[in-house]
Amino acid sequence: MADRLRIRPYILAGLFLGGAFVTFVNAADSADPSDEMFNPAVIGEVRLEIPPSSWAAIDDEALSGCAPMHRSYHRGGVTIGATNFPGAGIRAKGGCGSSRTLDEKAAFKANLSWDDPAVEGCAESRKYKGLKKFTFNNQVEDASYTHERIGYDFFRKLGVPVPRAAPARVYVNDELWGLYLNLETIDRRFLARHFDSRKGMLYEGDYGCDIGEEACFEEKFDTDACDGPREGYDPTDKTPLRELHARLAQIPNDEFYPAIERVFDFDNYLTMWAASTLMGYWDGYPSDPNNYRIYHDPTDDRWNLIPTGIDQLFEKNVDPFKPVGLLSVRCLADDDCEAAFRNRLAAVIDQFEAGNYAAMARSIAKQIQTDVEADPRKEITVDEWRAAVDSTVEYIRRRPGELRELLARGEQKAAPRDFHFHALTDPQDNRFIYVTWYAQADDSAESRRWFTAKGYFEGLSATMDAVELAGSSSGGAKIGTVIVDFVDCATANFIFKPQDPALTADSRTARIDSEIWKYCD
Repeated sequence: MADRLRIRPYILAGLFLGGAFVTFVNAADSADPSDEMFNPAVIGEVRLEIPPSSWAAIDDEALSGCAPMHRSYHRGGVTIGATNFPGAGIRAKGGCGSSRTLDEKAAFKANLSWDDPAVEGCAESRKYKGLKKFTFNNQVEDASYTHERIGYDFFRKLGVPVPRAAPARVYVNDELWGLYLNLETIDRRFLARHFDSRKGMLYEGDYGCDIGEEACFEEKFDTDACDGPREGYDPTDKTPLRELHARLAQIPNDEFYPAIERVFDFDNYLTMWAASTLMGYWDGYPSDPNNYRIYHDPTDDRWNLIPTGIDQLFEKNVDPFKPVGLLSVRCLADDDCEAAFRNRLAAVIDQFEAGNYAAMARSIAKQIQTDVEADPRKEITVDEWRAAVDSTVEYIRRRPGELRELLARGEQKAAPRDFHFHALTDPQDNRFIYVTWYAQADDSAESRRWFTAKGYFEGLSATMDAVELAGSSSGGAKIGTVIVDFVDCATANFIFKPQDPALTADSRTARIDSEIWKYCD
């Protein structure tokens, strides 16, 4: 199958005056009134009102660990321009590294049509420029304040479905809270902009949750009596997810590509993977099963991966041939798929250099400098911000050439490892560990069976259920027990006790990547 790079038609939608960059916007979106909210040439202004009756409740839920956490909306107010929305729902947001208290630089979500449980009946449908929900990222994990704007712009230029983004000053109770990123919320309106149908089901994976598992995915839509019947929509439970896993398990390893294209929009996936590699998306799929959503488009019965949480781009090199995510691992085990990925990576590198993103980083910095200096809750100095911008520019200029050299050498993918450790630190002092590995009956890739285990541990030991991932015969069933005992910050003993007599118990010591294992004293 001929490799192809899909580039959607774009128009210029806002040249930053005094700078060099332009922003590419899908031509189909040009008549959308919400574009005004995401004009990158304008620093917007949003005012949130959090009354005393809601302050403590929102603050109590502000800090999040690495485990899934449900946050509730609480009564507040939102003002955008001259339009005020009293009674809107407000809550904090953020994960392991980005959640902050209200006394710090908390990130926020706002819902203009929030259904207040204290008010009888269904909520009034309220919108601003067609939008009901808003997301304001605090950017505390990006010292340059540029990564998300550059990354989402490049993804969108390539046709990858991602949110629109623009800078915004956020005020809380009439006090400047800081410079934020106004990020488009991924809801059914977003889906209608990017897919043929918005009636499918959307899921978000927890930290360490890979495609092929089930319990760790969260349904992003639920059944609301106020919405009325949803005829023709996907079920809002995990039925579509189970069907995905069953379809993946039916694809033999040696026939993965192009058979996967009947299940996933894999053309789009290859582009997303190549761009993620180029931009150093080390804490998102496929380098790390994290920061992504998957959507089922019922029109063609295929799935799509939507990257999110891209604030830590342009910092670390990502090895294109050492992915952790199951889709990429299975792709590299198929020669045709590996060749398609190599071709796609080369094409994406060309597109990135043509975009002149180093100049875009400088232009963004010039645009936001005064706001960075005035940000009362920034966690860096202005000198550190300038250094972070310089580092981002240096990465953007350096990385394409490095990847071209790698491709020119014809470097082969690394020999598969028996297992891979990934660990995340929980700010609330819980410890979360995620492990993936495989077992195989012989030297052939076809005999390989992939497993995962995750959980919390006390001290330096964890005992977890081992689960087989999709693509194997049991497709998500418990297969045994894994025990992990850490010897020190860099070493752990790994013990696999399978229930399946066809598998062999294993016990060995593994080195831990010091950059990945973050909970070292």
